[in-house]
Amino acid sequence: MLQIPMISIIIPIYNAEKYISTCLGSILSQTLYNIEIICVNDGSTDNSLEILEEYQKKDSRIVILNQENQGVSVARNYGISKATAEYIMFMDADDTIKKITCEKLYNYINNTDIDIVQFQHVNIVLNNKFKLFPYKKSIKKAYNVLSNLKISFPKNDYIFCWDRLYRKNFIENNGIKFPLGQKFAEDFIFVALLYSKNPKQLIVEDYLYNHVINSDSVCGSTKPYSKFDSIKNLNILLYEQLFDKNIDLYYYSLNLLLYNLLGLWHSLYFSKYKEEYIEKVLEIFKSIDDNKKFASLSTTKKYLLIEKFKLSKIYWFLIHPIEKYFYKFL
Repeated sequence: MLQIPMISIIIPIYNAEKYISTCLGSILSQTLYNIEIICVNDGSTDNSLEILEEYQKKDSRIVILNQENQGVSVARNYGISKATAEYIMFMDADDTIKKITCEKLYNYINNTDIDIVQFQHVNIVLNNKFKLFPYKKSIKKAYNVLSNLKISFPKNDYIFCWDRLYRKNFIENNGIKFPLGQKFAEDFIFVALLYSKNPKQLIVEDYLYNHVINSDSVCGSTKPYSKFDSIKNLNILLYEQLFDKNIDLYYYSLNLLLYNLLGLWHSLYFSKYKEEYIEKVLEIFKSIDDNKKFASLSTTKKYLLIEKFKLSKIYWFLIHPIEKYFYKFL
């Protein structure tokens, strides 16, 4: 590759032999040719590396980085450190992008002072063969994130790292990295930490990413029960990293973190693990309650957080075991 690439795409890969060809096919067919495809092989034990090497022989835009199995956060951080383009984006190995994705995003961000371009994505549920079209409100004008957290943290939604294009030097200059040891929602804390630095963000209406939901994916392969500890750890990270810097950002992040619990009730609440499930949920709330600085919040702010939480669906599934404990926050 003679020219400096315009966009670096970072893909952590672990035992993705079933999907990686489809993923790479969507990237190699981009209308914007001058891109860098960084594939971080995270100690795969299947034929993923062999497949990557075959693709690399045919296309020099593919860069292969090998590491022992250390998880998706280490893989993404490694990819960032090796990326040579001014702008970067992330993909999961079983996802695909539209042909015009890179060109569209480059045109949105190039020659501007925008740090992040967020775009729309389609959820494809592989086994059931149907599509979900989540939609985040597009913003016609770029805005500073901390000036409008309500837009940055849409109600009852998740935060991903792969539905955005980033200015690389904004990440590096602010020393933002994916948290180590997280097996679930590691991109949540990455984006929240980026937001704490008040980037200028543009949210566009273009659907440019296909997110495949299947049991073998990075998210799907995590056992639901183990996600509780990850959420608890995320709360600690949010508290340590955000509370002193911006209380409102912590407030919105914590509210969204609680919403992430909604994705777990389906797996465990109606199973034989119901009692352990409730115990774990209460453990998470206790970890929030133990934050001395959270305890110092005004009764009004705590009450607003609780009332917001009561509007979410999970409250109605857990109202009896949680309500009595939850009001101990006040």
